[in-house]
Amino acid sequence: MDEVEARLTEVMTASLESVVDVEHQVLPPARVVREWRLPEGDLSALVRWGLPRGEPGEFDFQVESEPVLVPNVSGPRESRLITPEDRLYSLGRWGSSDLAPYIGAVENDGRILAIRDKPLTAQDVHPDLREHYRDLYRPSVDLINSSMARLVEISWRWLAARDIVLSVDEPTARSSAEAVVEYFDRIGAYQRLILDHIERIDDQVRADDPESYWGQTVTDPGC
Repeated sequence: MDEVEARLTEVMTASLESVVDVEHQVLPPARVVREWRLPEGDLSALVRWGLPRGEPGEFDFQVESEPVLVPNVSGPRESRLITPEDRLYSLGRWGSSDLAPYIGAVENDGRILAIRDKPLTAQDVHPDLREHYRDLYRPSVDLINSSMARLVEISWRWLAARDIVLSVDEPTARSSAEAVVEYFDRIGAYQRLILDHIERIDDQVRADDPESYWGQTVTDPGC
């Protein structure tokens, strides 16, 4: 295990208190959140730790006491996760793009789902990119995490892990081809280590699935 792997293992397993960065902390309105109908453990985690600003989502908690997100159960993939009668509390959006889904916590349940008005397809991207994304399909409802508490924990650990990975020196224009290959192999190994820990925290997340929100976040080229 090299130094970076050791640091990653530390932030993925240390106490959450030691990982949370108050400078990036977004806390919900505690009085309102306490009225949300979610499992007590989920509410406690959210009120105590909040979520990190800007990573992985643009967290912006609803101020209403009643859930505001209405799912579009447009097909069988969505119906496996939710019913048309279910409602969700809005936590913001998964990213800053106009195409980013809303993040919702299912009332009386606590699961964290990605919510869109309709499935995302190639027709939703710029015309010049449609051929490249011709097979694009993201359902209008998709799983992010199995509970609010797990979203909170993984989000904070990912923020710390991301900063460690970003600190690894990149190859320069003078680097050999072997050095470039070695760099990307190392980054891939670090990403797999992070994803393994995410799956241990939330066994409902299949981080190696190319459509997994956490898998895409961790393996994004910006990481």
